[in-house]
Parts: sequence; structure tokens; C-alpha cells
Amino acid sequence: IRDRELVTYMLKESDNTLAEFLARHASLAEGLDGSQSSVGEALHQALEQYGVSAEGITIRDGSGLSAMNQVTPEYIAGILMEVFRSEGSIGFLAEALPIAGVDGSLDDRFGGENAVATSRVQAKTGSISGTRSLAGFIKGVDDSDRVFAFFATGAVDDDARTALETVVAGVYSCGANLADF
Repeated sequence: IRDRELVTYMLKESDNTLAEFLARHASLAEGLDGSQSSVGEALHQALEQYGVSAEGITIRDGSGLSAMNQVTPEYIAGILMEVFRSEGSIGFLAEALPIAGVDGSLDDRFGGENAVATSRVQAKTGSISGTRSLAGFIKGVDDSDRVFAFFATGAVDDDARTALETVVAGVYSCGANLADF
């Protein structure tokens, strides 16, 4: 199995064990020891190879489950912009993300009024204690392209998941008019 296939599976299914494995594999590829403590440094080095600065973020594990990780929605959106613009080795990530209402961790998401965005959103979910997130790409109602990263933090539960979907469906419905004041 090629690395791209593993990454695609990991993103589609939100497989945290595979994410940790791939992060440790990246550590070894960067000449480090493959330990959990080396993952942050390895991912910083790997991101810099793609022109993405790792300044201002903290990565303690590969799965994203550590409460010690510190990453902002702005940072995630910046990475997604690089993926969107890339035709190189990270460009495939855009197609690797789950599709709303179709597959992966989004196969049963975007129901009810949010179903307008079915098949038009490709995104990665995130869920840890105190945070729910959704980040990815939107093909707007007018076929305009949008990159987004939304986090809900604090005393969140599954209602936050639906709220994030509602915001994303709203962005889909606005399309290019999102910032047309």
C-alpha cells in the first residue's frame, strides 16, 4: 500500500491509530527516532518542506487527541489554502477528505436543512474533549471555491457538531456573496 492510500484512508475514516502511525513514520523519514516525543519536530520539518510554517503551533501527537496540541482554525485554513493551490505532492489531500453525506466520517452528516451542502463539502472532522471542529473545502451554490476551518470550544457536545454543519451549509449557500458587503 502506498503512503497516499494510507493517508486517504486515515482522513476518510478519521482513523486516529493510523494517524499516529503515519506521524511516527514521518519522524523516521525526517531522520528522527520515530518516538512520540519526536512527532512534533518531525511534522514541523515536514510542513516547512511544503512552505508551511509551523510557528505558533504545538503538536504533541500524530492523532490530534492530545490536550497539549495547540492549533488554531486560522492555521488549519492556511494549510488548506496550500493544499487547494497545490498540484504537487500535497494536492491529493483535497480529494482525500470525506465528502458531506457521501463517505467517510461525513457519510451520515449534513442532514435536514443542511443537506443542501451534500456532496459540495469535503472536510475533516475533529472531536476531543472541549472542542469540535470541521475544516475543508466548499464548492459554493454558485460553484465558487471556499476554504474553511471552524472550531467550537468550551462546554461542547454533539449539538456543536450540527451547529458547525449549519455554518458550513450557510457558507455554501452564500457562495461568492459571502464577503459581498
